[in-house]
Amino acid sequence: MIQQIRKIGNSSGIIIPKAFLERCEMADNVEIEIVQDMIVIKPIQKKIRENWDAQFKEANVNFKENDEIEDNEFVDLINEFDVDDW
Repeated sequence: MIQQIRKIGNSSGIIIPKAFLERCEMADNVEIEIVQDMIVIKPIQKKIRENWDAQFKEANVNFKENDEIEDNEFVDLINEFDVDDW
């Protein structure tokens, strides 16, 4: 499909047909980037926090009593910032 680039203030734009937006599941906001001299428009991924309460409940069900974290398991992750700035 050929589209005319239109002047919009100091920028330019095109009209994207509704059917295209629906098929690509694009709503109000999109991600736009340049990839190898092409303009790529992608739908924004669903928020990670959607259904977080259900995900926590599922994780709790899958948690086993013997899956406890050892006290010294994260010792290697401590750095100068953790010691000095806290």
